[in-house]
Amino acid sequence: MASGRIVEVFTSVQGEGPYLGCRQLFVRLAGCNLDCTYCDTDFRAAPTFRLEEEPGSGRFREQPNPVTPADFKDYVAGLPASEYHSVSFTGGEPLVQDIFLLEALAGVKSLGWRTYLETNGTLPDALERVIGLCDIVSMDIKLPSVTDRPQPETHAEFLRLASAKEVFVKTVVSEATSGEEVRAAARIIRWISPGILLVIQPVTRREGQSFLSADRILDLQRVALAELEHVRVIPQTHHWAGMP
Repeated sequence: MASGRIVEVFTSVQGEGPYLGCRQLFVRLAGCNLDCTYCDTDFRAAPTFRLEEEPGSGRFREQPNPVTPADFKDYVAGLPASEYHSVSFTGGEPLVQDIFLLEALAGVKSLGWRTYLETNGTLPDALERVIGLCDIVSMDIKLPSVTDRPQPETHAEFLRLASAKEVFVKTVVSEATSGEEVRAAARIIRWISPGILLVIQPVTRREGQSFLSADRILDLQRVALAELEHVRVIPQTHHWAGMP
């Protein structure tokens, strides 16, 4: 039984992508294999993690790290799965702790939860180990203009594996993002299936305002729609709504 390190466990609504507004239990796992310049999340491991005392209360107590899968299952067991869309495993990058993630996914599935994996789409070997227990995969395609690093070469293989389940792709865009970058991302998706949804997410301020003009956002969407059937522009909304 592999123990894992958690940053926080809390309830909120999904603030990104096509499941915007759905009530979820969020499990933020520690660690990441990337260091994207736009990331606003503290995913560092610590001796303790924050566990929300009551759903939606914003009151937390500190619990010790690392956590066994059995203890994690106990934390979730008191919540009614029927009142939530799913449990979202997020990060950081959850797949850097794939052995713990595998057991945590199995535990919540046994309690009747649907599972939702938020991932940067760079660790296909780890995904292959857990994909059987994932219901929905939210995969990022990382663009060089927003990460200041080359685009990962593993995105295509990762999406091929993820396409065995419900999957959509999200790509963050900034003022520096070119149409060619978006076209290249769209073609990765088209190679697997042109029907997979691409969500273009403009980098936004915490107040909810975009750094990109409306014309620029629409231009990028137009480029992607030349390759794919479904492309939506969905900015982050949870910060704007005052939610974690």
